[in-house]
Amino acid sequence: AYVALYFINDSGGLEAKINETNGGGNTNGEYTFFFNVSQQTTNQTQVSGWSTYKAPRYIAAYANLSYVGCGYAYAKMKPNSDFGVEVSKDTLMAGQSTDFWINVSIVNNDCNKTDDIDTPASDLRVVIYNETGDNVTGMYGWPDWDELDADPTLELTNIAITEPGTYTIYAYNNTHDSEGCNATITVVPVDVSCDKSEFIYMYDDNISATFTVTWQGVPVNGTLIIYNMTEQSGSDYNKTWTNYSDDHSTNDTIELEVVNGVATMHNITANYLPANKGTMYVTFEFTPEESGSTNATATGRIPVKVPDATPDPSEVALNEPANVKIKVTGRGKSLKGVFVSIDGPGNLAMNGTTGADGTITFSFVPTATGDVNIKVYNRSTGSKITVTAHTLNIVAPAQANEGEPFTVTVEDETGAKVSDAQVTFSGTGETKTTDSSGKVTFTGTVSGTLPYVTYKLTATKAGYKSDEESITIVGVPQLYIEAPATVDAGSTFTVKVTSDTGAVYGVDVTFNGETKTITGPSGVTFTAPSVTKETPYTITATKEGYKDATADITVKPAGVPGFELITLIAAIGIAFILLRRRH
Repeated sequence: AYVALYFINDSGGLEAKINETNGGGNTNGEYTFFFNVSQQTTNQTQVSGWSTYKAPRYIAAYANLSYVGCGYAYAKMKPNSDFGVEVSKDTLMAGQSTDFWINVSIVNNDCNKTDDIDTPASDLRVVIYNETGDNVTGMYGWPDWDELDADPTLELTNIAITEPGTYTIYAYNNTHDSEGCNATITVVPVDVSCDKSEFIYMYDDNISATFTVTWQGVPVNGTLIIYNMTEQSGSDYNKTWTNYSDDHSTNDTIELEVVNGVATMHNITANYLPANKGTMYVTFEFTPEESGSTNATATGRIPVKVPDATPDPSEVALNEPANVKIKVTGRGKSLKGVFVSIDGPGNLAMNGTTGADGTITFSFVPTATGDVNIKVYNRSTGSKITVTAHTLNIVAPAQANEGEPFTVTVEDETGAKVSDAQVTFSGTGETKTTDSSGKVTFTGTVSGTLPYVTYKLTATKAGYKSDEESITIVGVPQLYIEAPATVDAGSTFTVKVTSDTGAVYGVDVTFNGETKTITGPSGVTFTAPSVTKETPYTITATKEGYKDATADITVKPAGVPGFELITLIAAIGIAFILLRRRH
């Protein structure tokens, strides 16, 4: 194939043939051309309208194969990126007048200087780009084009950059640039903080605020310009919030002298916000004290806002009586005497004033679903109470035996299990919270000998209609054991069993590992085991449908005199001694 290289002119045509070959490609159809310096540079001037050579330029490869046709491809000839840019300062304070230099030199691949650029460098240009890639040369206090051209070393004086951000310093001429070895300068604003985290609308009245101004953590001196705050004409207070106007036709700023990073303002009254607004902001600019400095944007802003309102609960159920306590706070403290109103679906409208604890409670029965807005001084707080159509359903057994645990499951109207619901069992007075499976467990009791008692189960949760169900706890009769407290080893004794309901048979009685069943009124008999000392034993009685019973019994060794015999022997001995003394 015939293959040739051309420059692409400004109209998109091919001009100034660079090189050509007729055949010579490899089996993959690849052709190799050597592109010397003269071809890269001098050949450019053969293109119409190109009086000098420069980069980038576009080069086209034209290929023509007999009986097949022709085709094109293009490549970009980039500048030689062997310029490097250095700056004497890489961090500046926004608005502060400062001096620094920019130097452009020849560098290696590691951006280390290898040579100076010859002067005068008539085609050298230095350009400033911001973080988004916009050319901001001549803007925000940066020098204009003519101040940055033709000199590889620029001495810049009284430069005050007003817009914070990171800027890239890029240098280039017709054939070289500093891509990969640019310099950056970061313009850092001062930071403004305030001992008042917010100004509270219709609450702050003639308060003081102290502003702290620092740059990279260091206190600074200068002038703090406060926007959207004004000295109220004819009054003795400073009003906020006010609407800042670009032309400053209204007195909508206040300037404070900052000494060692501190400035204090007194008599601040937050008695205004635009219609239908709950939050606006006081913002700042700062002018450093150095001569030639100018005001620049500062970080930090202070909200002027209505107090915060937090409802408890934040959800209530349709047609369910609701008591919602709203706590009103500002700067983290409870606020007394604040006017609060609520309005919502179903023509709900109520209002009142917070008490000493900063709360107010509204009691109502919502008649429609939707959001109930909470307002303070008739301004939106962003908080709301949601009226839902959710309902709770208790799933529990109709009855349970006394002393046996039973499980209650709480579901919503769709059958989904409801966690964190409060379930109260009137049988014990307990209230428990459902787990992630919507379950709780209770154990019921029956007083005295009643056969059963019916109790209530009640489930509640904020935002859900409550539910109530009944459960019957069936009484279980108690067994009672009749047996001697003490027996002699080897002797027999009788055990009888009664219950709350009277005589009972079919009871299994166990003593010393032996179990017998009572079948009649005579009970059952056991033989006491042989022991060498007094030994306690337990008798147990069990029968299905009854509460078990136990009784303690003591077995004494055989042949050990009883108390009465020991007493008699002792008395005889004393009498014998007395008789001998008389003789």
